[in-house]
Amino acid sequence: MTDRTPRALGDGEFLSRFRKVVRRLDAHLAAIDRGNYFLRDDLATVLRTLLTHGKGDDGIRRLLSRFGLTQLSRKLSPSAKEAPDVLLAIGALPADEDECAIAMTVPDEFMSANALFARAANGVRCVTWEDVVSDYGNTFGAHLSTTVPVLLDDVHYFGLSETDFGTYMLRSAGVLTSSVCHELLQKLKADDAPATHSPYMAGTQIYQAIYLREAGKDDLRVNMRREEWKKASPIMTVRNPERQDLLFSVAEGGYLRLEVRQD
Repeated sequence: MTDRTPRALGDGEFLSRFRKVVRRLDAHLAAIDRGNYFLRDDLATVLRTLLTHGKGDDGIRRLLSRFGLTQLSRKLSPSAKEAPDVLLAIGALPADEDECAIAMTVPDEFMSANALFARAANGVRCVTWEDVVSDYGNTFGAHLSTTVPVLLDDVHYFGLSETDFGTYMLRSAGVLTSSVCHELLQKLKADDAPATHSPYMAGTQIYQAIYLREAGKDDLRVNMRREEWKKASPIMTVRNPERQDLLFSVAEGGYLRLEVRQD
């Protein structure tokens, strides 16, 4: 009988495979920045491999353990805000230039931070980066799932910058993860394909956004930076309780604009 017992990888083999995963991460980020947003699901699969708990995943933690390295820190915005008048909030995003940023270890503190808060008719949800990466990676990236997690239904109508919620959030996590991976590889003198990615997506970097309703009025509070402040562009698209699509954007000249679209 043929022995089918798996062979354990040596340190050199593991490091080589880790580098290949990082190259895939960089390739997906570069392709998304060229407008290939459909690669969001493949990006989610790579992020799941590097960041989340699970068999065959946890790539960064396993690299740290094998080579005696400690987790690196990155500056993140405050976690998604929870409040009675908040209908949607995002947070814990890369925020190197934000004075309110908090240093968090990657992956532990980053993955346990609340990335999204959503209030809907069927309940309230607050989900971590672990949830976001796992749900996208498992549902669309690694499998042809016949079910959809509630989280992904909740954010189906949401848009950020010039793309959808998932693409923007996963790209932000990807840029941060790539930075961490390359710094770790440099510590091991094994960074044979260094790469950097812009913190901006379509000219905008969102640190934190809060869609709320006060006295029946829809409002958006956003902390962000832009390459060109006065250039017109979308910030966030949400769906309100009346099933109207709301587009918050920057109008020409740098003013906040709200457009209501009926379903």
